[in-house]
Amino acid sequence: MEDIMIEQWNPSSSYEQYWEACAPIYCTYSQIAHTKNFVGVLVALVSVISTLTVVLRIGINLLAKFVINLFKRTPKRQNEVKPKLKDRLKKMFLTIIMQASSAMIDLNIFPLWRFGSNTDRMTAKRLGQWSTRLYIVLFITSLTIIIIYIGVQPQMLTKSINEPSLNVYNRVLRDHSDTLQCPCSSISSTYSQFIEIKPVFHEVCSSIFVSDKWRTNLTNGLISDLSIYDTHDYRRFLSAHLQFLKGLCQSSIQSINDSINQFLSSSLVTTNIITETILNSQVNVLIDESKSNALVIFARLLFFLQSANHGNRLVSGYGTNFIFGGSDSIAHGIWFRSYAVEVLYDNQCSCILNRTCTIQATFINKNLSEIITINGLKMGCTPSESFLRSTLECFYNYSCINIIQTQTNSSYEMNTPPLITGASRFPINTTVNDLVNDLFVENWSIAVNYSLYFDQCSPKLCSYTYIQKLNSFYTVTSVLSISGGLMFILKWISPILVRLLVVINRYRKKRTNVVQCENNISMTTITIVDIMPRQRNIQPETINLQSESNDLPPPTHYGSFLLCFHKLICWIILIFVVLFMIILSFLTIIPNEKNQAVISVVWVKIASDSVIGDENCAGIGYNTSITLSSCESACLAMASCTAIDFNPATGQCTYRQCTPYPPNYRSQSGWEVWAIPTSLVWVKIASDSVIGNANCVEVAYSPSTTMNFCESSCLFLTHCTAIDFNPATEQCKYRYCTTYPPKYQSQRGWEVWAIERAISTITNSSSSSCQLTFEKVYVYNNVYHIDDTLNGAIAVSDLNNDGLWDILIPLFHANSPRIAILFGNGNGSFIRSTMTDTGCGYPAAYVVVADINKDVQMDIVTACIRYEGRLGILLGDGDETFRETTSYSTGRASSPIWLDTGDFNGDGNLDIVASLSGILGDRSVGVLLGDGNGFFEGCKQYSAGQNSPPMSLVVGDFDNDRLLDIAIGKLNEPRIIVLRGYGNGSFGPPIANEQESIIFSSWIGAADINNDGYLDIIVTNIGLSNVAVLLGKGDGTFRPTMTFSTGYFSAPRSAAIEDFNGDGMLDIAVLNGAVWNVGVLLGYGNGTFGLPMTFSFPFGMSLLTMAAADFNRDGRMDIAVAIQSSTISLCILINTCECCEREFFNMSRITHQ
Repeated sequence: MEDIMIEQWNPSSSYEQYWEACAPIYCTYSQIAHTKNFVGVLVALVSVISTLTVVLRIGINLLAKFVINLFKRTPKRQNEVKPKLKDRLKKMFLTIIMQASSAMIDLNIFPLWRFGSNTDRMTAKRLGQWSTRLYIVLFITSLTIIIIYIGVQPQMLTKSINEPSLNVYNRVLRDHSDTLQCPCSSISSTYSQFIEIKPVFHEVCSSIFVSDKWRTNLTNGLISDLSIYDTHDYRRFLSAHLQFLKGLCQSSIQSINDSINQFLSSSLVTTNIITETILNSQVNVLIDESKSNALVIFARLLFFLQSANHGNRLVSGYGTNFIFGGSDSIAHGIWFRSYAVEVLYDNQCSCILNRTCTIQATFINKNLSEIITINGLKMGCTPSESFLRSTLECFYNYSCINIIQTQTNSSYEMNTPPLITGASRFPINTTVNDLVNDLFVENWSIAVNYSLYFDQCSPKLCSYTYIQKLNSFYTVTSVLSISGGLMFILKWISPILVRLLVVINRYRKKRTNVVQCENNISMTTITIVDIMPRQRNIQPETINLQSESNDLPPPTHYGSFLLCFHKLICWIILIFVVLFMIILSFLTIIPNEKNQAVISVVWVKIASDSVIGDENCAGIGYNTSITLSSCESACLAMASCTAIDFNPATGQCTYRQCTPYPPNYRSQSGWEVWAIPTSLVWVKIASDSVIGNANCVEVAYSPSTTMNFCESSCLFLTHCTAIDFNPATEQCKYRYCTTYPPKYQSQRGWEVWAIERAISTITNSSSSSCQLTFEKVYVYNNVYHIDDTLNGAIAVSDLNNDGLWDILIPLFHANSPRIAILFGNGNGSFIRSTMTDTGCGYPAAYVVVADINKDVQMDIVTACIRYEGRLGILLGDGDETFRETTSYSTGRASSPIWLDTGDFNGDGNLDIVASLSGILGDRSVGVLLGDGNGFFEGCKQYSAGQNSPPMSLVVGDFDNDRLLDIAIGKLNEPRIIVLRGYGNGSFGPPIANEQESIIFSSWIGAADINNDGYLDIIVTNIGLSNVAVLLGKGDGTFRPTMTFSTGYFSAPRSAAIEDFNGDGMLDIAVLNGAVWNVGVLLGYGNGTFGLPMTFSFPFGMSLLTMAAADFNRDGRMDIAVAIQSSTISLCILINTCECCEREFFNMSRITHQ
C-alpha cells in the first residue's frame, strides 16, 4: 500500500513528439547589428553634404561681409564723433537687411541656359528670378511640413542593459514596467530556493497530552479488562481518545509537511523574470491550493474511514456501539438466529442509525455511587466519533486534569502547565472536528525572498522600449538628410513650372481679343544697369524694345503679364498653405480616430500560451517592440486583419487574416491570441488543454454528446461561459469562469471553447434581476426523533379538505412510533398538530399520501423498518381522523425503505411498490396490487439486480408505452435499474443503466425537465456531492448522465423538483446534510441547471429530509425541512422572491415527496 501497488515506473518522453505538439510558427533571435548598411550610409552622407553646400554657399558670403564690415577701418575725419558700438551694429543690421532684401528681389540661382538658347538674356534673367522665388516658397513650405511631421511623429527607441543588478532592475521597472523584458539565463527554479514556509500548529500537538509517557502513566492504574467498567464510564474511552488525539496531530502535521515539501520541490518555469508583485501573487495562489489539497486529502481519508466503519456496522471492542443480543432457535436445526443490539445514547440516539450519537463523558464510581463529569469530553458509539465531537476544554484546566489523574489512579506529576487560554486563534470550546478541518494549523509563516529569485533567474540582458516625441537632434538630422534631395527636385521642377506658366499665358493672350489703352508716355529705350560687386566698369545697355517685339509683349502687356503672374504665385502659395494645414490636421486627428475605433470594437483574448496556426490564418504583417493597443490600431487599419498574436514579454505582434472563424490555435508559451468577434460565435480558445478549476467552476458534466449539444446547453446556462470538449470521447464539461479569458492546463485530446458573450455574462450573471430569497420560519418541535439514515420521510398533502397544505412527519420514541400531522393555516404557519399510529406497530421510515380507496379522501401509506417488514394503511375520513389501521407483510427480513404508488395493472385502482432491504440479502422491490377499497393482495417481489439492495425508487412511464415502469437507485452501485411494466401488475427483468458518475443514490425523482415529452430521472448523489440528470429517450433508455455540483462535500440527501422562480422551467432543491444548507439549482428548460444558490442553517443541525409546496398561498413554492438537533423541528423556508410569482402551480406533482 505504501507504493500504491505500483511495481515500477516506466517514464518515456519524445522530444520529436513535443516539437510536433508545440508546432512553432516561427523562431526569433537577437543580434547586434549596425542600423544602416553601406548604401544607406552613403545616401545619407550625400544628402547631408548637398544640404550643407547650399546652406554654406548662401550663409558664408553674408557672414564674410558681416565680419568685414564689422572690423573695417575707415579714415578718421577731424572733429568727427565716433559712433557708439550699439549704433554701429544697428546701422550695420539695417544695411544688411536692405541689402538682403535687394538681393532677394534680384536673386537668381538658375543659369540662363535653363530657359533655352532662343530666350534673350533679359527674359531669361526675369524668368530665373521668378523661378528662384517659386523655389524658395516651395522649399520653405515643404521643409516646414517635413519638420512638423517629423517633430510630431513619435519615435520608438529600445535600450538594453547588460547584467542588471536588482536595484537597476527595480528602477527601470518603475519607469518602464509595460515594455521591460529580462530573459532569464536559468528558466527553471525550484521554489525551495527562494521560499520558506513554516506552519504553526495548535499547542496541543506539541503538549504532554499527546505523549506516550503521559498516556501510559494514566492508563497503568486502570484494570486491563476495560469491560469491567460501566459502558458509560469514561475509563473505557480515555486511552483510545488520547491515542486518537496523537494520531490526528501526527497525521495533520504529516499531511501539511508533505504538501509543503511537494510544493517546494516543484519548479517555477518562466522565460522572463516576473515582478515581485506577480511572484507573490502566484506563490500565494499556489500555497492556498496546496493548503486546500492537504485539507481535501485528509478529509477524504477521514470520511472514508468513518463511512466504512459505520456502513459496515463494525462492532467496537469497547462495546460502545453494539452488544450481542439473545437468540431464537428451534430444535432439529430448523433455524437459529443471533443478532447485535445497538447502544442508545442521549435522546435515545441509536448507533445503528447515527454514528455521531454522544453523551457527556463521566467517571462512574459504583462503590461510592458517584458520577463525575469531565468538561468538554464526550463518549459515543465509537471513540473516534465521540472524540471528534469533544472539545479540549479539560486540557486548559488544572482541576479537570487532576480529576482524570485521580480517577485513573495515576501517580504522574505534571511539571508542565496545561494549555494556555488565549494563545490560540481557536476558542477553547472549539470541537476537535473543527480543529481537524483546519489540520490543527494556527497560522502560516510564508517568506518569499525576491532577491534570491532574481539571482536564480540571473538575467544577462534587459531591454525596454520607450516613445520619444519632439527629439530636436533627430529632427535636425532627419531634415538635413531629406533637404538635399528636396532641393535637387525643386531646382529641377521650378524653372519648368515657370516656363509652363509663361507658355500658358501667351496661349491665353493669343486666344483672347484684348483691347489695350494707349500709352501717352513715350518710351523708346530702357537703360539697364547691372550692379554687381564683381564688375568694376559700369556700362549701360540700351535695348530697343521694338526689336524684341516678336518675343515680348508691349510694355503695358508685359506689366499685365507680371500682375497675372503675381496672382498666380499667390494662389500657389495659398494652395500650399491649405495643403499644409490639411496634412497637419491629419497628423493630429487620425491617431485619435484610430484610438476611438479601438475603444468601440470589443477585442476578445481568445487564447493564452498559444499562437494561431498558418493553416487557416495567414500572417499579413509583423511588428515588434509595440504595445497591444498599437497592434489593435494597426489591425483595424488593415481591411483583412481579423486576429492578432501578441507576446506581452517581447512586444512582438503578428497580424492575421483568418478565413474560417473562429481560428484554431497551437500551443506556444508566452503568447496571447486576440480577435475581433464578428457575431455571437463560439471560439475555440485552446487545443490539448482543459480549463483549470482555479478560476472556472465546473457547473455540469455530460459525456457522449455532440459539440452542438454542448453549445446549445451552455447558452441556456446563465452561469456557463466556456466548455471543455473531448472530440474522441465526446465528453463535455460546462464551466463558469470568474475571469475572462479563463486559464488553461495542458491535457491532450481536449478542446476549450468559449462564447463571445462571456464578457457581459461574467459581469451580469452574479447580479441576476430575479434572485431567489427565503425566510426561515420554525413551526414545530417535538421530543421524538426521526430516522436520519433514510430520506423522503415527510409528505405533503391536504388531509382535511380545506385546500391548504398539511405536513406528515413519521416519528419514533422508544416503543411508541407515531406520525405527526401538522395542519396548515394558509399563511406559512400551522394551526395545530395531531398524532396517529403508523399502522404497523413499528417506526415508519417512509410515508406517502394517496387516495387508496377512491373516496376522494387522502389516505396514508407507511413503510415500517423491522426484521419482518410491514406496510401500514391508514384510510382517511377527510375530517382529520383515520380509520383502524391495516398492515401488510413484505416478507421475512425484507424491510421496506421507500414507497411509491401507481396503477400497475390498469384496473383504475392505486397499487403500492416498495424497495426492500434485509439481512438475508434481498435485492428486490415488492408490489402490492390494490382493489380500490383499501385492501391489497400479498406482496409480490421482483428482482432489482444483484449486488447492493435498492435504495430509492420512482414510478413513471419511461418507455412511452402508457404503462407504468419503476426506476430504482441502488445503495452502493453506479447504476440505475429500470423495471418495465407489462400493464398487468407484473414487471420485466431489471435493465441496468450504467452510470459512473453515481455512487450512492440517496434520492430519486422523475419529471420532464427538458420539455421533450419524455420522462427524465433526477438522482441526488450523496457519494460525489452532485445531482445527476438522466434525460430520457422515450424508449426506456437514457442519455449519458449530466452532473451538477451541489458543493464540496455537501452530501445531498433529499431533493424536490418544482419551479421555484416562476420562469416556467423546473428547478431542483437539494438538502445538503454535510454542510447544513438547502441549495436550489435553477433549471433552463433543456435539462441543464445553474450553480446552486444556498440557504444555510446553524452549524451542527442534522438536516434530515425536505418537501416543497406553496404553504402560504402566495403563488410561490416554499420548502419544508425536517431538522434534528436535541429535538425534532420543522422549518419552513418561505419563498420571498418578489419576481417569482405565478398564477398557477401544478399541485398534483407534490402530493407526496
